[in-house]
Amino acid sequence: MERTRLLVLVVVVFNLFIIRNVVCYVRVDPLVLINGQGLVRGYRATDGDYSVFLGVPYAKVDPEDPFGPAQEPIPFDEVIYYARDGSVKCPQMTNEHSLSDNEDLDWPYGFMCLDIPEVPGNQGLKDQYAALRWIRSHISSFGGNPFNMTVAGQDAGATSVLLHIYADKDRYFRKAIVESGTPQSEGMFVSSDENVAIKIAGHLGVNTTDTTEALEFLKTTPHELVTAAAYELNLQLKPCRERSFSGVDIFVQNDPYSLTNTRSFRTSILIGYSSNERHSLSSEYFDSDPFYEKLQNNFNLSDEVLQNSANIVRQFYIGDNALSEEVAKELEMFESDFGSYHPTERQITHLLQENLSEIYQYLYSYVGNTDANGVSRTSEPNYLIKMEGVRITEDQLVLDRLTTLWTNFVKYGNPTPSTTELIPLRWTPVTDGSRPTMIIDTDLRMESRVFQERMAFWDLFYSMYGNMAKLLRNCSDNPYICC
Repeated sequence: MERTRLLVLVVVVFNLFIIRNVVCYVRVDPLVLINGQGLVRGYRATDGDYSVFLGVPYAKVDPEDPFGPAQEPIPFDEVIYYARDGSVKCPQMTNEHSLSDNEDLDWPYGFMCLDIPEVPGNQGLKDQYAALRWIRSHISSFGGNPFNMTVAGQDAGATSVLLHIYADKDRYFRKAIVESGTPQSEGMFVSSDENVAIKIAGHLGVNTTDTTEALEFLKTTPHELVTAAAYELNLQLKPCRERSFSGVDIFVQNDPYSLTNTRSFRTSILIGYSSNERHSLSSEYFDSDPFYEKLQNNFNLSDEVLQNSANIVRQFYIGDNALSEEVAKELEMFESDFGSYHPTERQITHLLQENLSEIYQYLYSYVGNTDANGVSRTSEPNYLIKMEGVRITEDQLVLDRLTTLWTNFVKYGNPTPSTTELIPLRWTPVTDGSRPTMIIDTDLRMESRVFQERMAFWDLFYSMYGNMAKLLRNCSDNPYICC
């Protein structure tokens, strides 16, 4: 739903969802009283013993400033608010409450970072935080435990989860599930762009070099036009490091390499990725040098160092072979390593330094009936969320194991509190000196340091050039990160 009217909660979405333990295993009556807002009527599910509430407002957008902070929700005009509007996929989590906030991570209303007090950036994350606060206040009305939340995300949603972990704010969740995404993953975090409003306004016919003038125009422009312009311009509107202003709420204070859990909240984390995060390379991919371009786009290196480094990376993955379909598998490995696997490994190392709580790592590698192109970063959600076209009977074992592991983590903060016939082994957490990883396939097994040689290669690369990453803040901000 657009951000121009109401910010709403739905039962479950793909990118970010929130799960709370049920106090007792009974159906919640679909008529619920929300303090300060009024009566909400949901409906009985047709595929299980639970009730569904869609589109419940948790905040209100300022009609005078749709890019600004969300306002408190207002009482319903209706005697009963019918929370039945929304397109969702129902979760397969057993005996749990699942909710999601319905904001769009890539839209200009959520992630325009202008480095000005009016639009400092990351409003989408602040909207998510408003949703978490609303849930803490009202989930008990729906039969949930307000002090036992698990927040989960996949891809961009996973990045959001980690940014909430690092935010210098009250923590409304105790556990987190992070699937295939971190703030350090390629394309998940951007630098501020002070000219975004000017670019969108110009695309819509208002030519100006004044950000304030452009922003005032966009405030009164239909959201469909603003959003369409942002997509047509291919603007990268993602989480960013905000500039600090007096009296202005700030959510992300550091670059993705310098995040820190300042309040030291204890949070159990389940984190991992699939066995082929970046696959199905397009034919255009082979027209340029991906090794050179990746390093050029992500590091501040001199021409000589850039060329030499790109050649070293190239030799590591494909040797003297030419770029072609014949080395597509090796190139997919490179893309996965650079864009997902090593960022996740770096993130786990950083989380261990924060001393949060237990961290459980997984690798999802099962190729089932829903995976026509093999395993990808969207594979495990197919088995966690009932999606159209899934032939559950053929993949039942993996589905049962995956949902049991995730549900156990939601309930207990431990995916294997005990062994069973279905889950015959214990999932041990990672430590400073070990990286046990649960391999989720037709069989379950624990392995140590998956992709070890490739990860060691990138460890060496970052030990030499990590302080030249483009998103790393300037040394003048903090000289200790540039040693």
